[in-house]
Amino acid sequence: MNRPLTFSLERLLSPRGEVKFTTLLFLAAVVGGGFFVAVYGPLYIDNYSAGEKCREAVNETWRNRDEENTRQMFLKKVRRVALVDALVDGAVQQVPAINPNERDVIVELNEVAEPPYLRLTYDYSRIGRFPVINKEREFFFRVECEESLDEVQW
Repeated sequence: MNRPLTFSLERLLSPRGEVKFTTLLFLAAVVGGGFFVAVYGPLYIDNYSAGEKCREAVNETWRNRDEENTRQMFLKKVRRVALVDALVDGAVQQVPAINPNERDVIVELNEVAEPPYLRLTYDYSRIGRFPVINKEREFFFRVECEESLDEVQW
């Protein structure tokens, strides 16, 4: 007789209440996955948001075609992505998590290429904090987007 597949706590424990190897393996995978998400999740979510701000700035440039305006717009938008607590002059303050220097943002407007395009590139690093073990590690990211400035053909 076939029994339906159901999940129950009794199936994970042996008849005497002992923990099976698969139960420990499953528990370790859940704890490891939670640790991974706690450390890497916020960093990659912020990186994705920075990419969205890059695309917004490049799309806005389609109208005015000005490299400096694109750079300033990107700087203003990306600094609003996330705030982190940092020690500034002896006091804890919230500062932008992604705080690019103006000269590090590369904006390339090429109107002689076929089709003309605008490319924005920025490399940055973030400090990731590992919970429980209280360690920090530096992670490197790249925000890059490119947009064609060719006329829209409907």
